[in-house]
Amino acid sequence: MTIAFDLGVGGGDGGFWIVLLMTYAITIPLAAITYYIVERPAYSFVKRPLMQRLRSLRRGDDAG
Repeated sequence: MTIAFDLGVGGGDGGFWIVLLMTYAITIPLAAITYYIVERPAYSFVKRPLMQRLRSLRRGDDAG
């Protein structure tokens, strides 16, 4: 089920603005947590080898 449904859209008694605000209050922190726990480490994992190669090129190393 979706968060909005649980807050009242699907037969509950919550008004539109209450459901909208509560949905934002729940989903924005969840999105931030997911970003910091999943997406940011994955991005740095993918980005790391490229940055190491660029640093070696700047220094003039023959790393391949």
